[in-house]
Amino acid sequence: MKVITKYVADNGEEYNTEAECLKQDALISEVNDIMRKLKPESEAGEGFFNGNCFIQHDIKAVEVARMFIDAVIFKYTPLCGLADLNTSYIAGVLHETKNVKPISEAYSRLIRIDRQGREWGQLYYTNLSNGKDD
Repeated sequence: MKVITKYVADNGEEYNTEAECLKQDALISEVNDIMRKLKPESEAGEGFFNGNCFIQHDIKAVEVARMFIDAVIFKYTPLCGLADLNTSYIAGVLHETKNVKPISEAYSRLIRIDRQGREWGQLYYTNLSNGKDD
C-alpha cells in the first residue's frame, strides 16, 4: 500500500504539494478581493442567461475590476498587451493555462459587461448591446 497526500484549495481543486495549494488559495483570494467590487451574480433575475435581464454595475467599479484583473493576468500568465488582443483569444489562453481558473472565471464575467455597466448572462447579449449603443 502507498499513502498519497493531496491538498485541496478553496475552490476544490487538488494539488500534490502544500506550496502549490497555498499559491492557488492566494490567487483565489486576490481575484475574489477584486471581484467583490461588483454585485454578485446571485442578484441576476430569472432569464439572466437568456438575455431577458442583466445586472447593473457601477461603471467605475467595472473599470477598476478590469484594471486589477488585467494586472493579475500579466502576473500569472504569458499574456501581455491585452488591449491589442481579441477577448476570445485571451479567454482561450486563460482556459488552457494551468492553475489560473479563478482568473479565467473572473475575466469571463468581466467581458460579459457592456459599456453601460450591464452584465449579461451570455457574451452574445453583451456584443449585441454594445453594437446597438454605438
